Amino acid sequence: MNNNKFSYNISGQKVTPNINTINFFDQSYQEPQFSAIDIYNSKKNIHIRLLGEPSESDEWKLLVNLIMLGFISLVESYCRCIIRRVLIVDKQARSFSFKNNVSYAAAVYHEKSILPEALLEDATFISESNILDTIKIFTGLRIDRQKSPSVISALQKYEQVCQLRHCIVHRSGLLGTKNALKLGLEQHYTFLEKPIIISYDAIQSIISVCDNVVKELNDEIFNLLLDGIAQQFEWTGDLRKDKKTFSKYFDVFYSSSANANKSAELKKCYRSFCSHYGF
Repeated sequence: MNNNKFSYNISGQKVTPNINTINFFDQSYQEPQFSAIDIYNSKKNIHIRLLGEPSESDEWKLLVNLIMLGFISLVESYCRCIIRRVLIVDKQARSFSFKNNVSYAAAVYHEKSILPEALLEDATFISESNILDTIKIFTGLRIDRQKSPSVISALQKYEQVCQLRHCIVHRSGLLGTKNALKLGLEQHYTFLEKPIIISYDAIQSIISVCDNVVKELNDEIFNLLLDGIAQQFEWTGDLRKDKKTFSKYFDVFYSSSANANKSAELKKCYRSFCSHYGF
């Protein structure tokens, strides 16, 4: 009997590629100075342009799946960015997060403004509980499920989209049993091991789900922070005196696409803040 390992080339000719990962990154990149939600909106528009016109081709069906993955990535990037910026701007949240750990490599090499991002390296943002728990763990901000039903509803719809993401990333677009259980087995069991087909209308709905969860989180975290700083600082009721402190928080959450006149929106928000807390 031949004791040598059997070898037969059934797969075709192979190549040995050279990959230098150093060439894969843009060293000149600087994070945009505008708010986390504005960064999200800017990248969202690029994704929408990539989508183009709907088609029945296999190429477009694959493209729309990839666009959906891109949108979930944008939501995750928003969550990381907003948590990091909250830790930078808010002393109370930063103090709460001191108990969390970063790797020694991050401590040595990260720039100070980016260092809080290292806290989130093991965090995931693909479910309602993931997102709520991560916000609480790293900032101390607690989103109350009973008091914030619109936030919870948005997160639950987003979690459904994340189940589709799992199918595309891990199962080549086929529906698995675990994902069917999350989506509702009785309604989805006939689609087990069937491919996902996302229509043009469906991707528009998915985009709306991602948009909505970002807007809900942006509002909710902003409101929770304002509730905290209402007690932290001595407010005068005069924006000229309070602007430096108030605008520091306002700038983190301001959406230029929702309110083009930043100065007017700042004044309106400040008046609402003072009226609510009696300053």
